[in-house]
Amino acid sequence: YRWITKYTDKAIELFKDYHPEVGDKWIADETVLKLDGEKRWCIDIIDSKTRFLLGTKLSNNREGKDIAELLQIAKTRAKRNPKKTLTIITDGWGGYREAIEKVFGSEAKHIVTDPFDSNKTGYNSELIERWHGTLKDRTKSLRGLKSVETAEKFLAGFLAWYNFMRPHESLNGKTPAEKAKINYTVKSWADVVRTTKPHIQVLKTPAKVDILSERKALIRPITNRNYDFEKKNQQRKLHRRSVARISPNRVRITSPRPTLEK
Repeated sequence: YRWITKYTDKAIELFKDYHPEVGDKWIADETVLKLDGEKRWCIDIIDSKTRFLLGTKLSNNREGKDIAELLQIAKTRAKRNPKKTLTIITDGWGGYREAIEKVFGSEAKHIVTDPFDSNKTGYNSELIERWHGTLKDRTKSLRGLKSVETAEKFLAGFLAWYNFMRPHESLNGKTPAEKAKINYTVKSWADVVRTTKPHIQVLKTPAKVDILSERKALIRPITNRNYDFEKKNQQRKLHRRSVARISPNRVRITSPRPTLEK
């Protein structure tokens, strides 16, 4: 888990400053995720031309302020033609209308449509529904997310993977970032790992330096040692007498000396 967190942070850091060249038709929608056993709304916005996900945000009840924050994130990140009017496609939730008016004003046109029906308006939200399917396939194996912090970290890392690492068949094998004309070299998790610098630990206390050339040779003085047999015998006799005084009933058993046969 620490390994995943480390490289998720690295991927988010690598891709956060890129600005994709997106089109003028965006689709916004929301889906439900389980967070510590409770339901939370995950609001997303995607570019129809490049399939580039411009942002995602967790919300308790799809409030207008949360939608406005997501639209502001998408506006800051996207690089689009300012001369063309932006079209934002959503469902009938009332929070979108106020948020779009607050962030874009007259620069954007809001179209309300059904998820998969384009007969009435000529638009649908099928692209973002596919993204929600991909997201649900991944979160299903997680069996729920434990906290807001871990959920936001997971969504940001999953967004980086979806935009910069996952090729799309509908884009002829390109990633949304490549379709959005972003020039980058990190295109897999293995590349993320390779770009990470090795961790260098700085010791607070200096280590002892042991240099062989600075060692001094140990020279012992030469002494003549004489073994005094008489003194040693006297010590042995005194020891035997002291033992005999302590235990007078002690019987000493000795084995007979072997004799050499002729």
